[in-house]
Amino acid sequence: MATATLSISHSSIHRENGASRNETLSWSMSSIPAGSTINSIKIKMYVGITARTSGYARVQNSSNNGTEYLREYSSGTYTSSSIGSSWISSVTLTFRADSTVYVDFSDFYAIVDYTLGYQKTTVNSVTVTAGDTATFTLTNPKLSELNHKIRLTLGSQSTTITAAVGVGTKTYTIPVAWTSQFPNSSSGTGTIACDTYSGTTLIGTTTSTLRVNAPSSAAPSVTLSFVRTGSTVASGWGIYLQSFSGVDLIATVQTQYLATVSSIVFSDGTVDTQNNNISHVSTINSSGTVPFTVTVTDSRGMQATNTQSITVVPYSAPAFSAVDLQRCDSSGATTDASGNPLETGTYVLAFANIIYSSCDSNNQLSIALEVESNNSWVSVNTLTNNTPKVCSAPGTSAFTNGFDPHNIYKFRVTATDSLGKFAQRVVYLQSIKMIMHIRDNDDGMAFGMVSRKAGFEVNPAWPTYFHGTELIDLIHPVGSIYISVNNTSPALLFPGTTWAQITDTFLLASGTTYAAGTTGGEATHTLTENELPEMHKKMVFRRIYGSEKSDGTGRNEYAIHIATGSEGVTNEIVDANVSGPIVTSGTYNPGKTQKVSINIGSGQAHNNMPPYLAVYVWKRLS
Repeated sequence: MATATLSISHSSIHRENGASRNETLSWSMSSIPAGSTINSIKIKMYVGITARTSGYARVQNSSNNGTEYLREYSSGTYTSSSIGSSWISSVTLTFRADSTVYVDFSDFYAIVDYTLGYQKTTVNSVTVTAGDTATFTLTNPKLSELNHKIRLTLGSQSTTITAAVGVGTKTYTIPVAWTSQFPNSSSGTGTIACDTYSGTTLIGTTTSTLRVNAPSSAAPSVTLSFVRTGSTVASGWGIYLQSFSGVDLIATVQTQYLATVSSIVFSDGTVDTQNNNISHVSTINSSGTVPFTVTVTDSRGMQATNTQSITVVPYSAPAFSAVDLQRCDSSGATTDASGNPLETGTYVLAFANIIYSSCDSNNQLSIALEVESNNSWVSVNTLTNNTPKVCSAPGTSAFTNGFDPHNIYKFRVTATDSLGKFAQRVVYLQSIKMIMHIRDNDDGMAFGMVSRKAGFEVNPAWPTYFHGTELIDLIHPVGSIYISVNNTSPALLFPGTTWAQITDTFLLASGTTYAAGTTGGEATHTLTENELPEMHKKMVFRRIYGSEKSDGTGRNEYAIHIATGSEGVTNEIVDANVSGPIVTSGTYNPGKTQKVSINIGSGQAHNNMPPYLAVYVWKRLS
């Protein structure tokens, strides 16, 4: 329903002393939308009454003086009752005045009540990513006669799009800034309101849904920076050093369009929430290019990942590659005129080759040479790595003859780096060679050397044979296994041999089932159905009942009632997956087979290892 007030061009009508007069009032219906249905027409006018005693003004339908539209005793604006919809654009009325009354009729208007002939236009629902263009399609059988306003609303954001007469499609690029209206979701839901107009007359409004998705540009950004921690010595070198340095991973996050940080996950280390998104890696145990990754998730569920790498300088503790002590003279000569070893030398030519980490030229190595005297170690000299050095005996009473050729001396070589890590090797300086020597107090003897302690000794430079086989090949032949709780390689204990370390593997005695050299086994194992122990239990089902519900696998789930007395089982209800013939109501038929499968367990792997002690194991190769 709609109402229009239409102007009537007519001069004032003056009536007095009971006189009457017919007048035709006309108006234009051009402002009424085409196709509308006229329900009623009323006349609005101003009635001015003067010199009134008891009379009145009156207006009647000139074609039917029995229909009175006005009996007015005082001046004012008056709207008539309906004059009927048959007078579409004009009507003839009789204007009268009672005796002694002067009346002016003026300011005429036609008030038309009508029903529009159009229906409201519908508009499609739209899902669009912020920053992209949305298309709105208008649907109305009389689209060519109508104009529209499309009003978009999302939270506090809104806009209006105008569609001229006959336009059925409009587009609009949703501002990216609208993403701020849904900071805790990946999309926001708003309203599309379509106002349908015929000219300026509103026909009606329809609504549909506007869904705006967050664009990829709304994802958070994250940067990763590093702060070196760990050993103060290594930090002072300005490098990341394996096994010494640590690192703090610092994540700097920027969220977009009012989103907040939901989580920050580092690829290594423990997040310290008290220190502004810092992950502490106390010790870096690898070397080379070491990557670290941080992933941030915002309140919309959008993620950003950043990976940065640091260069970690490798480090290993000092280790001996070679060490050698030879008797020599003061000039360092180790042989006599005939080229034979100088067994009478009272000096020692010391040589040590140490493998150590230079740590980008920051690490320094010191090598100390000591000799045992009276059960204590006495300093002899310092050595330069991989460089022979002539060393004289300490100037004490125990060495008045230098390194006496008749004595064997026990030396200790200690290599220490700037980080305090060290390696030691004990080496003996032999005496003048002899077949056999017995100590004066008869408590010790030696072959190929001077006896230096109680007990039996053999020149360590002599290979020892038994029945033609070197003793090491009898004790640890090629292919044998060496086991120890110490990590010293047997190659250092038995010079001239090579070994391969065996790690993370149990040893199994070979036989007909397991051939020597084969490998296998697993630390954890998940049982298959055939590996489960066989279980059997009689169950008497008195009734199958309950509502059917699908578990998504094509099977139906029922409640099973187990009857009393089935091997001591009391009445209870068991949820089970039932397949086969099903009794859905009534009494269960014992003669009908019911297949019941009861799911137990979760399929997790179990530990497959017996109690163990981890030791160092090597296999001799040569």
